[in-house]
Amino acid sequence: MVRCRCGQTLSPPSERRRHRCPGCGAIHDRHSDHYGTTAVATRESWKREPPEGPFDAVDVQWSYAPDDLERIRWGLTPRAMEEKWAAFVEGEELLLYRSWTGILCFAVSLTSAGVDRVRIARHLPNHPSQLKTARWLVESLLVGRDWEFPGL
Repeated sequence: MVRCRCGQTLSPPSERRRHRCPGCGAIHDRHSDHYGTTAVATRESWKREPPEGPFDAVDVQWSYAPDDLERIRWGLTPRAMEEKWAAFVEGEELLLYRSWTGILCFAVSLTSAGVDRVRIARHLPNHPSQLKTARWLVESLLVGRDWEFPGL
């Protein structure tokens, strides 16, 4: 049996996707069944730097069910810098930052059906493979699926 820090018994989805405590709203994921962040991530949840341009836009067609889009919209507040990524939604765009530097790396355009565009910062190494990294971040960290990390 898994309990939230508020004492509420949790029933994680069978596929171990991210879920919220019905008692306090804490977000739990497969990496932290015993505790979670207390709120949906916002601009103020983690340090960030002004965006460094330029960005390249790549059109994609990543489909998501409504409950998975909700999980994505919760964003991600790392519990420590070692967790490497911070994310929040602003308008209809998911912004993904490196936690150590606060630098924006990806901006993912959300639609009612999923994702239709990813903007990738040109300063990233191995730029052509970064789209795979962006997909892994969304699938693994935000939705909570088992998703193989792409080899760069």
